[in-house]
Amino acid sequence: MGFYVLVQPEEDARAEFVEHVQGHPALIISSGGAQITVQSPGRHDGPQLAIAFARQLGDAARLFADRLDGLTQVGPLDFEKLAAQCGTTPDEVERRTQNRHVLLDDEPWFSESGPGVIEAGGQT
Repeated sequence: MGFYVLVQPEEDARAEFVEHVQGHPALIISSGGAQITVQSPGRHDGPQLAIAFARQLGDAARLFADRLDGLTQVGPLDFEKLAAQCGTTPDEVERRTQNRHVLLDDEPWFSESGPGVIEAGGQT
């Protein structure tokens, strides 16, 4: 069973590398009262999995930052328009975005008219 975490950075948001105990590095992402810590899994291939994940995360973060930078160069983001499209109350947002981030077996996850998912290394 998975769960989704949505982080909308606040003024205190940060991402940092720490190594409190030598040989046990961690990546810490925090904003507001929330914190996510990424560590190497305790298995023989754990370091390779963590390395691949961290590099993919870094690439995706750069794409995210570049995209937002480009959007804000055109003009300020219109949050009122976005709220009108998605709603403002939790019930409105849930109703309008239901299954939006979930792939159902009988639905294609991408169509020529829909947006793509940009992953590190290209667009799919």
